[in-house]
Amino acid sequence: YIDEEDLHVHLLIDTSRSMGFGAPGKLLAAARVAAALGYIALASFDRLSVSAFTDRLGTRMRTLRGKGNASLLFTWLKGLRAEGVSDFSRVFSDYALLARRPGPVIIISDFFAPGLEEGLRSIVGRKFAPTLMRVLAPEEVEPPYTGDLRLVDSETGDSREITITGGVL
Repeated sequence: YIDEEDLHVHLLIDTSRSMGFGAPGKLLAAARVAAALGYIALASFDRLSVSAFTDRLGTRMRTLRGKGNASLLFTWLKGLRAEGVSDFSRVFSDYALLARRPGPVIIISDFFAPGLEEGLRSIVGRKFAPTLMRVLAPEEVEPPYTGDLRLVDSETGDSREITITGGVL
């Protein structure tokens, strides 16, 4: 006999302001990835928990099971909005304490905030198996900018003046 493992899959989606950057926005790409991964989990009859986060845990879906619930997942994902700042350390430690059943946790973000390493330690310490999926806009991968620029952090409003040359890129 083969004992099939009953998985509880966790999806954590960064909805901070920086995820609204790009054309189309990174949050749309993150939602599409979450929809695909969530559907796979539901079609496999695994339990699925989905949560949005910024500097704290945001909205959470009730735990879903079975692909008949895919439309609930897709509708919920369409309602996500990019706002606020990220705090990985706080969010991941809160989630590790809140979630009752450990399992694979897929974190979808641009990871442009501090505290990632500390936050991951708290998740791993509670027997979760994290997978990180980084979402970047084309302008972040190959910036079309050169010369003297003033960059403004979309989450905090902090600015920094830099000179971009081919070597810097």
